[in-house]
Amino acid sequence: MDKEQLWERRRQACRHFLTQALATFLAENTRAAGHRTDAEISLQLRDLIQEFYPLDDAMFERLEECRTEYRTRETYEVQPDVSEGPQSPSGYHLALLDPAFLGGMHPEEDPDMVAAQQRHASKYFRGMANLVAIELVLGQKRFAAVEENLFPAVGTSYAALGYDLAGLTWWVDVAKEWQGFAHLALAG
Repeated sequence: MDKEQLWERRRQACRHFLTQALATFLAENTRAAGHRTDAEISLQLRDLIQEFYPLDDAMFERLEECRTEYRTRETYEVQPDVSEGPQSPSGYHLALLDPAFLGGMHPEEDPDMVAAQQRHASKYFRGMANLVAIELVLGQKRFAAVEENLFPAVGTSYAALGYDLAGLTWWVDVAKEWQGFAHLALAG
């Protein structure tokens, strides 16, 4: 395989991954907003996309890893990279780790904590998906060489927050377009 074929293969893998990621992002955020029908449509769209732009098991697992912070609200478990590692905990995490944080109240009982975790989960998902996409295009070896210079999935520096805001704008703009196409594609 020549260099151009390799790059095209990597770009294609990235397109497949981000296409699936966008459908997953839509499903997670519409479900969290209480729009169950739209969330189901997004999941159906993801299934349809899988038929045309399939992810292998390893890439599907990477996509599931991007969902980690959404699952926190389902499992009430704080991941080790939050409780012991480099990722800063959200207030929701702190309440799960220390019940006294909210005076013994579960974070699901506090709408502000739920909203904060939803924002955190969305940011984590987008950040992780972006990092996976960069790795897919560059390859593991090149990615490893530049990874320390990239923004983490959930950065708190001024530059990282600006990067996230720009990324959020892109994800939301594309998601709006896709939601309309999903309704057309799946309406019966």
